[in-house]
Amino acid sequence: MDKEVLTQNLGLLVGQEQAKHLLTKCLVTGSCSAYLLVGPPHVGKGFLARLMAASWHGKTNIYKLHPDTVIFDDILSKNSGEAEENKWKHSVDDFFHAIYLSPVISSRRVGIVDNIDRFSPQALNALLKTLEEPPPKAVLILTAQEITNVLPTILSRVQMIRLNYLSDTEISLYLKTHKAERIPEITELANGAVGRANRLMQDTKLLDKTLKNMADFQTWLQRDIRQMLQIANI
Repeated sequence: MDKEVLTQNLGLLVGQEQAKHLLTKCLVTGSCSAYLLVGPPHVGKGFLARLMAASWHGKTNIYKLHPDTVIFDDILSKNSGEAEENKWKHSVDDFFHAIYLSPVISSRRVGIVDNIDRFSPQALNALLKTLEEPPPKAVLILTAQEITNVLPTILSRVQMIRLNYLSDTEISLYLKTHKAERIPEITELANGAVGRANRLMQDTKLLDKTLKNMADFQTWLQRDIRQMLQIANI
């Protein structure tokens, strides 16, 4: 892997310096065939997975899907017309079939599976089988919100990378870099999640609605406290 391309791509990820350091060490040496990105919602796990995939293919345009990158959710969407149980079974089968194919133009295939927390035991067993016998020219990138939801047998076969909530300072700096408006409000509502901050920055209607809901909730809390005090004759 080209370290300069990797460094440039990882520079797009806000914060998460410890994760970047560990990833750089692992990716440049090419010592792992499977990675698990673990962290709370909206901290950049899916974004990082796509940064990693682009880096393997020597690309800096992370927004254009490379022919040798296979994303499970794309396959799931294609099978959306089927019954729920069949949709998941066929999607899992199609995904792993695609992973075992030879690369088209790159040196390896990269498979991305977001939120394996939602997978059924059958789907997780299929995943485990692939991790036990990994394709020689493929890398898997998995994401999950809670490590407790991941089978220990899967954990033992992946390189785990943790992502955490960012500080308010990091969120605020990110918003300033993107010339966002109403930075204090967005920073407070984001609560350390850069994905949430990004969405609120881009959708002013959602920001207004969220702020209104927060104000209404605070009003309700104050009214409820007053009622309780009246009942207690305080």
